Amino acid sequence: MSASPDVLARRMKILFYDDAPDFGGHELQTMAAVRHIASQPMMEVGFIYFSGNQRLAKLMAEVTVQRPNFKAMPQDHASLKFQVFRTLFSRRKVKQIAAAMAAYAPDVVVIAQGAIAFCSVGLLAAKKAKLPTISYIPMTHPERLFSASRFRAALREPVNHFFYQQPDEYITIGPRMVDYLRQRGLRQVATVVQPAVELSDFHFIDKLEARASLGLTAGDKVFALIGRVQFWQKRQDLALEALALARQKIPNLKLLVVGDGPDLNALKALTRARGLEDAVVFAGWTEGLSAVYCAIDALVIPSRYEGLPLVLLQGMYFRLPVIASAVDGMADLLPPQWLFPTGDASAFAARLVEATSAKDQELLAANHDLVVGEFSLTVFERSFMQAVMAAATRLQPRRAAL
Repeated sequence: MSASPDVLARRMKILFYDDAPDFGGHELQTMAAVRHIASQPMMEVGFIYFSGNQRLAKLMAEVTVQRPNFKAMPQDHASLKFQVFRTLFSRRKVKQIAAAMAAYAPDVVVIAQGAIAFCSVGLLAAKKAKLPTISYIPMTHPERLFSASRFRAALREPVNHFFYQQPDEYITIGPRMVDYLRQRGLRQVATVVQPAVELSDFHFIDKLEARASLGLTAGDKVFALIGRVQFWQKRQDLALEALALARQKIPNLKLLVVGDGPDLNALKALTRARGLEDAVVFAGWTEGLSAVYCAIDALVIPSRYEGLPLVLLQGMYFRLPVIASAVDGMADLLPPQWLFPTGDASAFAARLVEATSAKDQELLAANHDLVVGEFSLTVFERSFMQAVMAAATRLQPRRAAL
């Protein structure tokens, strides 16, 4: 999909904003879009970002060298815990960033928000500068899913609603996320741009070689959890419970944990308490995941909520069964026999046993082809650019009226 000729007929200036303190999948997707848009001869691209995000800063430096029409604009503000409330009392910072946005004078501002609280200072700054604003947001769930505390969820939801009203348009990752916006009574245009897998980052290697590199043996049945270790969202604790149940039928079943996070030590302690030390391998985080995917028999995503996780697409690309909770992007893409009700360890264990005992090669091949055809970086880049430019064109009359 490419932008229409009439949209490309004039030079456009796009400003991105992301104050995330850490580099994650959303930043990876945003930077892919930025590189592509900045490669167009009729485009200028600026990016206001938190200078303390070292990986993001490194990518900014690389794009600055590669794209003469790109401008990196570091600043010292980062989204923190309880940011949705902090933003309401950050008038000075909002004013400062609004001035920087106004000075750049873009046709549209794209706020890269992981969720509505993140980068909300940039959202208010763009509105203060009277600039057309798009929120690029992968997760639009009700607040009750994000928090274990009902009190906190009830407190945040009306504040969140205020921020959800600020963007002129949305770009999100799937129809379920659009549905969440509509359930809030929001009527802004919401364009779906599916995320991408950078296929050139991956390669297939020998399974035994991959296992040896991770301390696994040829006789193991292995499923993997990949990503941030955080019990509330990612449910690694549930995976441990499912492992214990599934090993009653598959004694050589093992869990490979790839990643780190706030609950890593708690997961290790829980592993010891359950007597599963010989069944769980902690691999830490690694940039090169090809060996991981080539070593395992199945990928699991037991999350309470997600957008459309990149590991899901990566697992599909490597022709792996993906056992997941029946929510969000997983429910959209995976067959019923790989899904289980969220939080149900017994059903999770049953799906594991089924998936590691027999594999539907035709289904696995179809999943691989789907990722190659619809979730490639090329498709994402073109779709995102078209969405931004079409939104900028729609919003120009509004900008002229301000």
